[in-house]
Amino acid sequence: MYILREKQHAAFTRSAEDDFEDRMVAHLGALFPDACAARGEASLRAMIAAGLDRAGRWGLELEFETCLYLHVRLALGDGFDDEGGLPWARAVLESPGWGPSSRIEHLHDLVFLKESPAEPS
Repeated sequence: MYILREKQHAAFTRSAEDDFEDRMVAHLGALFPDACAARGEASLRAMIAAGLDRAGRWGLELEFETCLYLHVRLALGDGFDDEGGLPWARAVLESPGWGPSSRIEHLHDLVFLKESPAEPS
């Protein structure tokens, strides 16, 4: 039986976050080359790290959900979901009728597919 100590758990968690960040730098750079080049790698990494934390505040825990959140964050700006940000985007993220995956998928569609807003049922 293995016992995972708190320091070991923290190291594994940081390693997974570093891996995610590396993959997101490559992914976002491939999808949004101009926006990523304009930011520069250090700023992009900072946006990803802050976005990972911010996504968690919205209940977005799955890698796919966080990835979609980062797409939206890159398109709309880092503070789009702040109190003084974009009220329509924040309203989607706060929709009580949908779960976290549905909310971020809908917001992503609104931003990238230019769909009309739908009301949760």
